[in-house]
Formats: sequence, C-alpha cells, structure tokens
Amino acid sequence: MELYERIRGDRQAGAGIRELSRRYKVHRRTVHEALESAVPRTRKAPVRESPVLGPWKPVIRGWLEADVKEEVPRKQRHTARRVWQRLEEEHGAEVSESAVRVYVAEVKAELANTALDVTLGQEHAPGEDAEVDFGSSAPASTGSCWCCSCSSCACRPRGVGSRWRSSIRRRRRSWRATRSRSLTSVACRAG
Repeated sequence: MELYERIRGDRQAGAGIRELSRRYKVHRRTVHEALESAVPRTRKAPVRESPVLGPWKPVIRGWLEADVKEEVPRKQRHTARRVWQRLEEEHGAEVSESAVRVYVAEVKAELANTALDVTLGQEHAPGEDAEVDFGSSAPASTGSCWCCSCSSCACRPRGVGSRWRSSIRRRRRSWRATRSRSLTSVACRAG
C-alpha cells in the first residue's frame, strides 16, 4: 500500500505512467491499478477439490468442533499431527500430513473466528489525524556543540504526504556553562 501511495503522490506531482513504471520497477498495469484504487486488489485463489482428503473433512471437523464444544484443555486438543495419526490408525486413510495440516489450520481459524488476512485502508480528512515525533540531534560545528531538539508533525490527507517541522529549539552546550536560547521555526515540505 505504501508503493501505491508513493505512485499516486508522484502522479499528482506530474510524473508520467512510463516514468513511474521505470522509477518503481513495476509494470504499467500496476501503475494504472495504483491510480484507480489506493488498496491493491485481492488475488483470486483457485477453488480446487481435494479428492483424497475430501471424504475425511467431516470427520476432522467433527473432532475439532468436539474439542471446542467440550472445552477440552488447550494442551489436550487435537493437533494437526494427531488428527493425521488418528485418520491413519482408526480409518486407514492415506492422506498427506501437509494436506491435513492446512485443513486443520483453516478449521481452527474458522472456529476461533479469526480472520486469516486483514487489510484496513485508512483515509483521513485534512487536519483530522496526525503523527507527531520528537527527537534531538547534535550537529558538529567548529569549537562548540549545538544540540537541536525538534518535534515533527506529519499529516497525510487523501493519500498525499506532507510534513511540518515546528518548535525547533537550539541549545549551545559548552564545557563550563550551559546557556540556552530557543528559536521557534515553522518549515513545510512535501513528503
């Protein structure tokens, strides 16, 4: 999503499609997708049947649901390996452990009501939300040391990044005495 945000910002600054494609090393189709929507499209997952594991899915689901309904202690619940071993021992099923592991993970996630992939797009109106950082730096100068303390406020309205630097305080430090003076400055640059 950061790539899409940078592409959209550079396009608003006047860059062309081919230029953006070369700059970010992506296909022009990706640049067009970034300009159409701020959130990347979800990939299509092919729906496939599982001919070997298919007949055993209700049995596996039953074991895992029983673990949840009967409130079995967490350490005693079925693991993917134990499910695979029970299928082989009790039912004589010839299925791969990896296929059982994937299916058990899907069922457990479904039973726990947890989403597997979550992406939240964020849109903020101008002035609605901001990030503030504080820091200090000590640039080297001849004979004396200056310590700069500053705060930085970043606002990103409608996908365009902008940054303001404010409340810059400079202190001169010497070995014998500490004198301080403050300077307040506001500078703006596009992010």
